[in-house]
Amino acid sequence: MILENAGGQDRGIEVARDGAAGSTCLTDPAERVTGSVIRNFTVNGFDDDGIFLLCVDEWKIERCRANDNLEYGIFPSH
Repeated sequence: MILENAGGQDRGIEVARDGAAGSTCLTDPAERVTGSVIRNFTVNGFDDDGIFLLCVDEWKIERCRANDNLEYGIFPSH
């Protein structure tokens, strides 16, 4: 599946709990997500990251491509 930036979109796919912050999610389990699988995506031309995971444990990204995203193609953080 191909996901293209329609214009002005920062991220193609984002996995995070609502309100999670990198500064607190390492010590607050309520801010973490357990388990995520993203498979068979191509994400193109986003203003920040193609695929972004914040505070996610036990994640997997398989057979994905990230093209021409301005910051990172695939970015797992914290």
